[in-house]
Amino acid sequence: MAYPNRYQAKHLAILGFVASIASAVTFWGVSLKSESYIGGFHPYLNQAQAGYQIDHGKNPIRNREFYLIMMGSSILMAGLILSADDGAGNALIDLRPDAFRKDFAETAIITGQIFNESLGTAIAGGLSWAVLRGKKTAEVVWLNTAPAQVKTALEKKTLAVTWLKEFLKAPHAWIAGRTRAGKTFLMLWILKEILKADSNVELRIWDIHYLKPDPVTGRKNDWMRLPRSYVQRKPEDIMAAFLAEDEELERRKELGINKPKRIILIDELNSTAKACNGGKGKDGEFSRLLAKFLYESAGYGWKFLLSGQALAVGEADISEDTRRNMALAICGDDAADSDALLRLSKSKAKELAQEAGTLLKQKVRVACVQIPGRGATIQVIPDLSMAPTWEIKTKQPQDADLAWWKSIWTSEKKQWLETLAYRFVAGEIKSPLKEEVCQGFGVPYGPRSPRYARFVADAWRNAVEIAKQRLEKDEE
Repeated sequence: MAYPNRYQAKHLAILGFVASIASAVTFWGVSLKSESYIGGFHPYLNQAQAGYQIDHGKNPIRNREFYLIMMGSSILMAGLILSADDGAGNALIDLRPDAFRKDFAETAIITGQIFNESLGTAIAGGLSWAVLRGKKTAEVVWLNTAPAQVKTALEKKTLAVTWLKEFLKAPHAWIAGRTRAGKTFLMLWILKEILKADSNVELRIWDIHYLKPDPVTGRKNDWMRLPRSYVQRKPEDIMAAFLAEDEELERRKELGINKPKRIILIDELNSTAKACNGGKGKDGEFSRLLAKFLYESAGYGWKFLLSGQALAVGEADISEDTRRNMALAICGDDAADSDALLRLSKSKAKELAQEAGTLLKQKVRVACVQIPGRGATIQVIPDLSMAPTWEIKTKQPQDADLAWWKSIWTSEKKQWLETLAYRFVAGEIKSPLKEEVCQGFGVPYGPRSPRYARFVADAWRNAVEIAKQRLEKDEE
């Protein structure tokens, strides 16, 4: 997690909110205090002694109303801070649990850093004054750096989430690593973050090893308990799904649309390509479609997430130019293998491998990462041990096309269509389907339009049949 060195607006807002709540609690506590007073004297007499009894009492603290008003003002200030935004419509304080914990932690760390710097400055000043005064109480020399290896690990750890967010911005991503290198957990994190940002994406997972037990742990990757209907595992099913994606891509090109977004996750890429290419190698249909989609589909709403043992081209046939526009990551021990890193950086492969090796010795998960437009760097993978507990919950999606048809297919629309069909059957006009009918329904003509193929074409055929029957009766 990356911690900034200075306060940002959200950190100041959290400080103000915490201070307001603390002030409100303090004023409330003060308002509950009371003051003792002497109420009077009463004589008493018994067998043992005689004397006076003093009556004590308590009154609410003076100016109690003032403290209650100040408490209310503090609560009001906290509410105003909660409702404040950054000028772009985003709340300064994000109350989602994960976001608030992160922002609160950053605020605490920055405050601690400022306090420590101030304390260090004061101590240094005091020591300097003591030396100048001739008191040999202390002689200080300064070293402003941590040991190199430790500092590198700590700095990389603080940047762990930052590079992952940048990684997500690339059109497509490819993660490589040997078994148990952490690439599956990393892929689960990426998928989780995508769905947190937009739960309306259309997800496809092609995994020929779906539910195969891990040889060491026995754990099965069920993609966060995603229903099996989202996962294709047989080569023939994967190819059928890929051809359907190709048809949808051509339709979107024709209409110039890029929604809804589609996520295609392919696990064990090279094995999948080999199984789906039908023995044709790089000339197989799978490799042809993959190269096409990686080159063309991002602008039409697709994002491909690829995972495999290595970034070797193999049967996947991903060109060098295509790889330059992808986010790439080599995980685990391969990040310390200079030969494996040659695909990311020929000039710095040995230097990067050495850096990764140093971190691996400190029991830190690492990856060599390359984001489009940037050079390869060694980054730390955050703790993803909770990944097996994550879960994707699904709900039956609404049929938007059916809802549209129910709203537009009124009795007036039906009568209008049947009138056009009758005139067409009678020979009064040419077929109005391509222009007048499609324009009337607001859909493009042709089978690539789902609404046309599913509703309009059938409605027109029915209207023509009804018109033919009417015409026959009229001629009798």
